Amino acid sequence: MKQFYSHNIKRGVLIVAAFAAAFPFLTAHSDGVAEHQDKDRTGAPGSDTPCFACHDDQQFAPELTVEITDLATNEPVSMYVPGEVYQLTFSMTSSGASVYGFQATALLNDNSNAGLFQNPGSLTQLEDVSGRHIIEHSDPNPSGVFTGEWVAPAEGSGDVTIYASGMAGNGNNASSGDGYDGLEITISEDLTSSVAGLDLKGNFSATLMNGQLNMTIPQSGQIELYQMNGQLIKSMQVQEGRLQSDLGGITGIIVLSYEPQNGVRIVQKLIQY
Repeated sequence: MKQFYSHNIKRGVLIVAAFAAAFPFLTAHSDGVAEHQDKDRTGAPGSDTPCFACHDDQQFAPELTVEITDLATNEPVSMYVPGEVYQLTFSMTSSGASVYGFQATALLNDNSNAGLFQNPGSLTQLEDVSGRHIIEHSDPNPSGVFTGEWVAPAEGSGDVTIYASGMAGNGNNASSGDGYDGLEITISEDLTSSVAGLDLKGNFSATLMNGQLNMTIPQSGQIELYQMNGQLIKSMQVQEGRLQSDLGGITGIIVLSYEPQNGVRIVQKLIQY
């Protein structure tokens, strides 16, 4: 039986708390506030200060929930395995709203990005606000359901907190007559499941210099490279041994995902100058 984790749950492995603050301008731009205003309205530490006057008419009694699902088993989880890929489903429900929007991020305890968002679903997009990963609506959604994949961070990262804000709107393309809800969920690292990948992780290495990616591959598998906004740069099957790949003129931080045939996925950040 599936469970939905929302801000109504107060304690447990999954810790949840509702925000008592407004999340402004969430749909002031119909295709996303991060896209057009370069703003983080998730309610996470260091996010942009919310405006209590916007989208705060306490209409529609909205409720925002998020379900974290293991892609392999299609079952909800309460802990994450480092490097594994999960489906995130953000759902907004209300009484009478016609459109919905949302924005979310996932952070470690030091407020750095936790893992990587990828493969956004319908009416959902990936953005970057001052280096922070953001997943948000790309257009107002009449269903209130938004999905995307999340690659969990590397082993030893510790707790991950997902911050999200949601808006239920009346469709008048203004901030009046709307309602909001927000949540904060902390999910712990599954240390018992990550032990299997310790030896493999110690034998894997990747360096990036002058546009050349050099890797030592301990076991055949799949390599995927992403930009910080979640855009896929390259995907390739790799064999055991040493491998070099030319990344051309791509600069900035690159996220590498290595999934061996047998073992736990490894996620690593590389900086390309």
